[in-house]
Amino acid sequence: MNRPPQEVRQFKGCLLASLLLLLSIFLASVAYGKTGDKDLISVNERAWLSQNQSRLVLAVETGYAPFVFLDAKGQQTGLAHDYMRLIEAKLGVQFNQKRFSSLDEIFKAVRSGEVHIVNAVTSTPERLKFLSMTDPYISVPNVIIVRKNHPGTVSEKALSGLKVSLVKSYAVTQYMTNHDSHFIPDIVADDLTALLNVSFGRSDAAVIDLATASYLISEKGIANLRVGSVVAYDNKSSLASTQNEPVLHGILQKGLNAITDAERQAIKQRWINLSEEQNILYDLTGWNTLGLVLAVAFLVVTIVVVKNRSFRLQIIPPLLVLAGGLALTYIVQQSALSIAYQAHQDVFSHQAREILLRIDQRLIAYMQILRGTKGLFYASESVERNEFHDYIGSQRLSENFPGVQGVGFSLVITPEEKARHIEAVRKAGFPNYLVVSSIKSNVNKR
Repeated sequence: MNRPPQEVRQFKGCLLASLLLLLSIFLASVAYGKTGDKDLISVNERAWLSQNQSRLVLAVETGYAPFVFLDAKGQQTGLAHDYMRLIEAKLGVQFNQKRFSSLDEIFKAVRSGEVHIVNAVTSTPERLKFLSMTDPYISVPNVIIVRKNHPGTVSEKALSGLKVSLVKSYAVTQYMTNHDSHFIPDIVADDLTALLNVSFGRSDAAVIDLATASYLISEKGIANLRVGSVVAYDNKSSLASTQNEPVLHGILQKGLNAITDAERQAIKQRWINLSEEQNILYDLTGWNTLGLVLAVAFLVVTIVVVKNRSFRLQIIPPLLVLAGGLALTYIVQQSALSIAYQAHQDVFSHQAREILLRIDQRLIAYMQILRGTKGLFYASESVERNEFHDYIGSQRLSENFPGVQGVGFSLVITPEEKARHIEAVRKAGFPNYLVVSSIKSNVNKR
């Protein structure tokens, strides 16, 4: 049986993304094996990791698709799993793993000391009491899911009095229950149960992230659900380690920082297809087609009535019914278009927030470098060129701060020091070095 062209394109895209991801993991492993002098982590961190690797346990959630779950063969897979594989390859390590059926079980194991690393978790004040979080590696909007026959946009305020399915221990569940929305919470064990409760009418709505909703609706064939609106709280997934393992937290952050933009894009393309999500949840082609057909039918009937007077009296009553139906169809279509427009706006707003988050993270990295450099100068009476070079080299900019091309500083030289400075630099191996300035110095006057 031949695949439809759209499915073929999606299949090819996922296949290409998977191949790129496998190639990245392979190259990362080879790079670690051949460039021991360019280790991502410090000598002390490597020694600590070697001594403690055998006792460290990574929790694997088995039913959190498409982030971490088991495939048909019982093998671990998912977006967050791909990130973890890349991090392990770049660090040259493989953590012990233990499977859990829910996030709630994982948190219990963390508190008991059974687990040291948790993947794909969102930072909350409560979780920060026992976990240390890396920077988020992906952000996905949380959405309100309702049945397709539920009219209009369903905002957070519109949930008042409704029964809403929420997954136990999720960050968005804490967010929703902490806000005074006056809905009836229906706490369930997993995302699929939340969606099925809505589908079968056991609850009025569910709140989960858009990626999970899209994946499960497509995979399980739940055809009667749609997005009501986007919640003002995004699912920002991070790696987490226990609070009593600060060295482990630093190692995981360095491994995450080493993942390139191209590798991140390959993972996202493999697991999150935004156009597919919109097709599943916002498709309005049927409404547009129906409106067009009815409009053409109305035009044809009108022409027939105008040309046939004897037929006019017989056709007027059904014609009025048709006109009323067309008017109702138009109203429903405009309402559906308004919902879709708002949903697209929400998705755009989420993408804009994600871009701002990445810009903020990059600026924070720049500030860290500048503050460290400022500390070097404050702690020393003078900083020579070779000392500054060694200090910046120890920061491993390309690994720890991707995108930073270099860091430099400028000396303040008085006219009396100029000749002596030029001579010193030339003796250091730069025979053509010159200092040229057209600005009149006021250094001696300060």
